[in-house]
Amino acid sequence: MTKIVVLLSTYNGEKYLKEQIDSILKQTVSKDIYLFVRDDGSKDNTVNILEEYKNKKLLFYYIGKNLGSTNSFFDLLIKAPKADFYAFADQDDYWFTNKLEFGVNEIKEITAPVLFYSKKCIVNQDLKPIDIKDLSPKFDIFSNFIFPNSAYGCTMVFNRALYDILVSYPKLTNLPKEKYREVFHDSWTFKTALLLGKIVYSEKDSILYRQHKNNSIGAAKEKNLFSKIKDFDFSLSRYRNLQFTTIYANLILDAYKNKLKKKDLELIDLLANAKHNYKKRLSLFFYPGPKQCKLYEVIWAKIKILFGWL
Repeated sequence: MTKIVVLLSTYNGEKYLKEQIDSILKQTVSKDIYLFVRDDGSKDNTVNILEEYKNKKLLFYYIGKNLGSTNSFFDLLIKAPKADFYAFADQDDYWFTNKLEFGVNEIKEITAPVLFYSKKCIVNQDLKPIDIKDLSPKFDIFSNFIFPNSAYGCTMVFNRALYDILVSYPKLTNLPKEKYREVFHDSWTFKTALLLGKIVYSEKDSILYRQHKNNSIGAAKEKNLFSKIKDFDFSLSRYRNLQFTTIYANLILDAYKNKLKKKDLELIDLLANAKHNYKKRLSLFFYPGPKQCKLYEVIWAKIKILFGWL
């Protein structure tokens, strides 16, 4: 029997939580699911809702101190029971009934570390579709460190081999929130799979991704060139303080340096140090990439590198 552990982090999620849990429990592979929940110090009725489902033997949950969404998911990863496949779940979405079956079927024949993810249907608080186009994926390493992550954890399914790599880095649950506030569990999982495994992607929506005023992380949407110019911060202060590229790259080196391919290691080293090293910044500037990008995105990437906005 295939066992799938669904990792759900909750925090003050009473409004939509039951709807999400029910959509998980109605999966076509429901008999194979173990719903493993961590509450991040909720002050509302969330824990009572979890207790109700636990009493019916429909899930297991534990309560932890408030760590924030990212570290809460990392804690779930470290403490999760062993399984064949794993999936992240947000507390306020709604899953299509075949979401897990679809994801597992896409990767079940792959023995290497592998991550599946898909597009999502972006909806309002009433689960009605809204006019926000989901981000297009970028599958090359350069782009995934220069630009924000386009793979959302709520659509991910990954195998035991990738899970074992993720939990091999014990520092995950001890990242200070202030220093590492730009690190997210889904982006970390994607980058790990990209560097040390395989990525399988589907253009087919697998969930309803709910947007409401209490979202921890909202939907990033595709913007055209005009919108990007309109939103540009001409004071440049927003860009001077960018550091997610540097932070992610340094963490990857700390976690997986001895596992990376030589060519990938050279690129990650440039990404980790270009912000404060002019020689490496120049090398990164002339590095071929980014791929799968529009011309103005390539130009913007080169500008960011040139000025050290990494």
